[in-house]
Amino acid sequence: MKRILSIALAVLMLTVSCASALAAPIQLSSADADNQISFIYSKLSAMKQNEAKKAWNYAVTDLDRNGQLELLAASEHDSTHSTTLMVWEVNKAVDTMVKCVVQVEDDESFPDIMDEAADTFFDDKTDTWHYLFFDNIVLSDQDAYSLKCSVTLKDRTLSYEQYAVMHVRTENGSQIVTYTDMDGNVLTEDAFNAAGTAAFPQQNRSSTNFDWFAYDEVSLTRLADSYAIFIGEKQPVKPAPSGKPAPGAQFLMITKNPTNEYHSAGETAWFVAGANTWDSLAWTFVSPNGSEDSPEDFLSGSGASINGVSGTTLSISNLETWMDGWGVYCTFRYQGQTARTSTAWLSVSDNPSPTPGVMSGTVTDAMMSTVTIQLDNGTTIQPLRDNVVVSGELSVGCRCDVYYQGDQPTTDNVTYVYIYGNNPPSYGSMGGSISDATMNFATIDLDGGGSVTVSQDIVNMVYGSMVLGCRCNVLYYGDSPSSDNVYEVDVYGSDPDPEPPQPPEPPQPVINTASGSIVDTSMNDITVALDQGGTVNVNMSLVQVVYGDITIGSEADVNYYGDYPTSDNVVSVDVYGNSDDDSGDNDNGGWDPDDNVDGDSDWEGSDNG
Repeated sequence: MKRILSIALAVLMLTVSCASALAAPIQLSSADADNQISFIYSKLSAMKQNEAKKAWNYAVTDLDRNGQLELLAASEHDSTHSTTLMVWEVNKAVDTMVKCVVQVEDDESFPDIMDEAADTFFDDKTDTWHYLFFDNIVLSDQDAYSLKCSVTLKDRTLSYEQYAVMHVRTENGSQIVTYTDMDGNVLTEDAFNAAGTAAFPQQNRSSTNFDWFAYDEVSLTRLADSYAIFIGEKQPVKPAPSGKPAPGAQFLMITKNPTNEYHSAGETAWFVAGANTWDSLAWTFVSPNGSEDSPEDFLSGSGASINGVSGTTLSISNLETWMDGWGVYCTFRYQGQTARTSTAWLSVSDNPSPTPGVMSGTVTDAMMSTVTIQLDNGTTIQPLRDNVVVSGELSVGCRCDVYYQGDQPTTDNVTYVYIYGNNPPSYGSMGGSISDATMNFATIDLDGGGSVTVSQDIVNMVYGSMVLGCRCNVLYYGDSPSSDNVYEVDVYGSDPDPEPPQPPEPPQPVINTASGSIVDTSMNDITVALDQGGTVNVNMSLVQVVYGDITIGSEADVNYYGDYPTSDNVVSVDVYGNSDDDSGDNDNGGWDPDDNVDGDSDWEGSDNG
């Protein structure tokens, strides 16, 4: 049985905010968004999961950016740490929550989607949004994997693709990290960070925040905040960094907070933190009375052991009951800045955790509150319907998997049941032409033969006006379309050669500035030694002398695109030359860069974004 662990990775952070539109997602008006959020709120009580058995959390999103909001419900099981995920999407008429298909391969688990942020990529060839998450797997206290994956929602199907694997293992007290692709080929850390993302141009990348909340937090305001954070209209609450960045330095930001851990004595707890960049970090333990200890002082006199104190993944092996109620947080430092995570708390019980298990069976009866299942070992159990997840339609004879705690499954120790229903729902689309239309209904002759009559409520006019013979695309549930299973019709109206929507202007690259001094000059080039380290070689055509003459030692500002300056991404260099006259009458006609002319400076410093 796989156990899922929240192992965060300090991977490449993308600096474009999710509020910058990458492609052309459907922009909802405030009224439309409020209408959908109110509808989700009215339906959430009917869809909420059993809090007594699972710690369910919810988020409001628009993963496919089609203007139809989704409600995500996710739960991490206490025994296996595996994630169960359900997704519903609001239909166009805003009168139905349609359950989406969540595709999970056999013997695999869905990526750990309950995170605060995800790097985001838009594939303009397939019109698909990809969200980067990790599937974290612990085989033992000394052996863990993290699979880099992207999650997509398209045609109401949530799926994922795996790109690369990080393997963390402990040998002789030392932590060893290796990286491979999905075929087992060894990768460098940089290649692992770039896996699955290199195919997307820079302007198609961003970062998206997710705001998860428990059912007891549900309110109209809470749902609205969750969606506002997802689309970037509101920022999530995070610990604020302190300190001023060094010139040209990236701003330090926490990307992953450690999470609470619940264990029995003798087990291993894992705490994971992340920041977008850092020079050093330190873990700090907090006692139940609020005093703080270093990892060494925390373990003093204990039989437990700690690994990873110098990295972002901290593990405590052989937990002891006196550790119950202690907390831990991580402090990151980068070029004069300091940022710390929130505190995660540790719960240690002296009762051994029951052994998790799974057994298959067959549904023999289904009632309003319970389901009767005959297990393959011959016994019969009757779990509550609150613990049942059904793919398709529930009926007698359906096969199922029963997850339980203990040596054998009983009615009392079942954690949840996954039932493989008859005729599981599928989705399809088919072209056609409008053959009849009234105020309330439209009839479509299908390209595959036959016709369907649908309500005008589910008709979406892509452009033009509806006339007989205009083309349309019919979206439906099941194997083939009928008047009863069509949920949307996209109609391409009568207007000849409609002008296609114009793509948005790509975001303008941010110009940053790094200071330095001239160390070499020639007729065609200059070389600048940067204060932050390294050098760049720049053609004279990019050099602007602010005042004075270019000599060795002259100060210079290097203006560049990207995260750090190189000889290839410099756009201009401002040189502050040496002057032979300290009075101010320098070679540029006596103009001083600090003087303003008519209220405007003739010299404009670069924009650091």
